[in-house]
Amino acid sequence: MLLLKSKKKKLILLFLFFILLTTYNTDKDIFKIFRIEKIVFKNSNLLEIEVKNQVSNYLNEKSLLSFNYHHLNNLLFKSYWVNNYKIKKKYPNQILIFIDEIQPIAYYKYNNNYFFLNSNLVKTKTKITDKTGIPFLSGDYSKKNLENIFSSLNNHPKLSNKIRHIKFLDSKRWDLFIDEVKIQLGRHNLDQQLSLAYKILKQKKDIKILDMRIKNRIVITKNE
Repeated sequence: MLLLKSKKKKLILLFLFFILLTTYNTDKDIFKIFRIEKIVFKNSNLLEIEVKNQVSNYLNEKSLLSFNYHHLNNLLFKSYWVNNYKIKKKYPNQILIFIDEIQPIAYYKYNNNYFFLNSNLVKTKTKITDKTGIPFLSGDYSKKNLENIFSSLNNHPKLSNKIRHIKFLDSKRWDLFIDEVKIQLGRHNLDQQLSLAYKILKQKKDIKILDMRIKNRIVITKNE
């Protein structure tokens, strides 16, 4: 008999708690259980300060049980760098936001400042301080031009990892710069050209200019 009463009491409490949750208006901050006091961003090296502040301001003093996921989603995806994210609630008062960041693949210059181009080929407004490891991008290129060159470069990582400058010219073609070597690409099969360029540069170490502008013809200028 006592066991039945105990079960009945638990069911009543669960029912009341369910009613409380389903009738709570998230726009009115009256639900004080598990109030968020600490917000931690993980893997967020490129996440903009403005986005972090907006997310923090929204979540601050909300409940871990009741914040609006849709609104949080909208705030995070304002960033140039959020590919996806995961939320971990750490009771009683912490929330951890794990960011799956989009990566920078190049940088460009605008009004005497340098900004990242991300792997979605979006010209971001994120200023850079460290140019190490990614190439400088210059010229009057279109999104389609970028798609063509980076799609081909992704197929040749051993070559693309060495490139320090990618330049689009008025003649609608690309020049690539690796240390002191200039690779002049033509307006024909980019994958084929990049494959040949890698093989030639691997075999020869004294090249100054590798001219591949004309199909089926390669002109090599050596260092003096």
